[in-house]
Amino acid sequence: MRKLAIVLGVLFSSSAFAQSSGIPWTNGRVLTAPMMQQFDAAKMNLNSLGKPGFAAKLDAQGRIDAPVVGDVSQARATTDGKTVSQIGQMADGSVQQTEKNQPNGVAGLDILNNVTAKIATPLLTAAPLVNGTYLPLINSGRFPVYKSLVEANKGDPFQSPDAVYIGNLPTLGWSDSGLANNSEVRPGSLVIAGQPWGPYNAATLESLLMGSSIDMQNGVCASDWRQGASMTCGADGVAQYIGVTGPEARIVSNVSGFTATSVTLSTPLSDLDISKLRVGMYIASNYINSNAPTQSANPWGDLKQRTQNYYQGVISGWSDDGKTIYVNAWSIPAWNRAENQVPGQMSGDVLDTYFTNYPNAVVLIGMSSNASAHNEYIDYKGYKSGDDSTGATQTVTNGTSLVHAMSADEIDLRYWATRENEVHLDGITISVAGDPGNPIGRKGLTPDSSMLTLSGDIHNLINLDGPSDGNIINGHSFYLHGQEGTWFTKGSDPSGSGIRQVTTNFYFTSTADSTDYMNLVGYQQAYGIGVGASNTSYHFGMHVDGNPKTPTDFTNGGSNWGEIEWNPKGSWIGSIALCAQNENCGVIVDGNGNTHLPNGANIREDGLGTNYGLNIGSVVSGHVAGIGLYTPSGYNHTLFEIMNGTTQTLSVDPSGNFMVANQITSGANITLGVGASLIGIPSSTSGYATLRADSATSWTMGTSAGGYASLSVNNLTSNGDVSSHTMHIPYGTPASSTDTCTQGQIEMDADYIYSCVATNSWHRISNGASW
Repeated sequence: MRKLAIVLGVLFSSSAFAQSSGIPWTNGRVLTAPMMQQFDAAKMNLNSLGKPGFAAKLDAQGRIDAPVVGDVSQARATTDGKTVSQIGQMADGSVQQTEKNQPNGVAGLDILNNVTAKIATPLLTAAPLVNGTYLPLINSGRFPVYKSLVEANKGDPFQSPDAVYIGNLPTLGWSDSGLANNSEVRPGSLVIAGQPWGPYNAATLESLLMGSSIDMQNGVCASDWRQGASMTCGADGVAQYIGVTGPEARIVSNVSGFTATSVTLSTPLSDLDISKLRVGMYIASNYINSNAPTQSANPWGDLKQRTQNYYQGVISGWSDDGKTIYVNAWSIPAWNRAENQVPGQMSGDVLDTYFTNYPNAVVLIGMSSNASAHNEYIDYKGYKSGDDSTGATQTVTNGTSLVHAMSADEIDLRYWATRENEVHLDGITISVAGDPGNPIGRKGLTPDSSMLTLSGDIHNLINLDGPSDGNIINGHSFYLHGQEGTWFTKGSDPSGSGIRQVTTNFYFTSTADSTDYMNLVGYQQAYGIGVGASNTSYHFGMHVDGNPKTPTDFTNGGSNWGEIEWNPKGSWIGSIALCAQNENCGVIVDGNGNTHLPNGANIREDGLGTNYGLNIGSVVSGHVAGIGLYTPSGYNHTLFEIMNGTTQTLSVDPSGNFMVANQITSGANITLGVGASLIGIPSSTSGYATLRADSATSWTMGTSAGGYASLSVNNLTSNGDVSSHTMHIPYGTPASSTDTCTQGQIEMDADYIYSCVATNSWHRISNGASW
């Protein structure tokens, strides 16, 4: 009852107890103050009150002013009827005020129910654990909020006091400044398990939301389902969601002046704003330098993002009154990192009108300049995996890591299905679109913007691997197929499904006036002539409309506008051809480099004019020819040759001799060079006859054996002298003296020699007699 007596001492000091509970009386009754006041003073000896055998004495407030001895355990002590005994039982094991925030005690609460003591458990350490004896897994608040860089340098100024750490905490705790007491750590991992069940934040297991709003929501099924059926979404569920909203400054404050390492504010920061400051926090001004380039372009001429040419710094401390903020330095990182720059005082400084557009100088505090949903960093340290730690040799040292392969992301998609077209899988989906009502659409993006940018010093930017009959890339304007290829009855049939005569490997497509599709196609075609490559041609060409995936099918319209074809029609091994539609190949270069024109050739159908036609060889300066054949000195092969089967009908040798197997018919002059002869070769002898111009007025006919050659003509007309070793006059008899003739014409018969003295007028003389 010792503890009960203490409790009574406390309870009896309350006027409420004396007035509402009263004093135990006979037969279980309780004597209350109002009852006692009704007693007749004459019948009660007031001097006896408070003495043994008499009632307890009360003061003016109705409180008992004398100790009560006896069993009061069943006396009611509270307004809800709890007895003194019950109150004692409740007090057993209770915590006293002196035990608050003490070892083996309890953490106290402030007026807002915030814990006022440091909490440390094997799972969570929510305040500095100094000289710990167990292994904490989670920590928040290990690194204090520093007011100056001097204080921060006692700990680690690059650690955030607002971060929660999971795993790799020092096993022996840390100092008040947050520095680890040892380098041994407890590994940790984070497992979040569950199942999405509704829209917004209920649609994800984990939401990483960047922004400054309170109670932020993710954008999964982001529609107000309370509005009815039209706003019901597709019931998406997401394991991890990352949402990035353009970061906003935690504080924007007007400025009265800058120095190279500080900024003075026009109005001191409030206590709330001061509590937001951190050493190491971003700070930027709205002063820019007009001398900095505002925008550049990539090698293709596409404009890049505007240069962020405003002054930036990092907070290193602040004054107690919130009037001055100290920074490491001011610089324009994208242009000028020189020391001792003062915003607003450097040549070319002006207030920014593009990024912020304030009419006066301000600073923006606690805001990043760029935002990314993911930034993954992988760093291989060879000196931990067997490399010489000095880097001077290739000697293998004592490695502590067996890791020699690292990946930024690995996505494994698995499926089990029994029905065709049952499930849709996407490894990565990237979608870019303007917000509803975006006034200028895609023009708001810089032209160098892209969904995917790959760069770096690596052997392969992209490795694509998949089934041979699948598509490597399938886009609305570009298609790239696997290595499935073709097969014919004479070749192999890997699928057992028969002939696959045509396979499109890739195509690009674009529209012409939104009317026709122009498709640049590459495809493989088998002909069944042989086996393997000898049976197959490859086509690269332009098709209009048609079906790019079945490029030889134009039954529904379209046409082949021409192709480059390798091994055309599967019958020119090692050749390349330039072909029109329907494989009408006009030029084929065979495996030996010879050019073939299967359909003939038309050269300069618009006429030669003053230009060249067809030239073979290096053209000699000053020479222009419709057909030119130019050979180097010493060339001793036939320059030009025409064959009829195996018979040469015409040729020109390197000396310029022109040889014809049959007659020459000319509608104009035939000109021979100086001293050249016209040679006639009969079929019955190896000799030949010649015709040579001796002068401007004389011809001589001879033979290869020497001497003169004979001339046999049906009619011989000459306006000059005809000299002949032997002359043969045509043998014949005019029908009459007026028979048709040309002046100068001569004929003879057995009796007369006839001469035409005028047109259609013959004279004759006797031949004489023999001797």
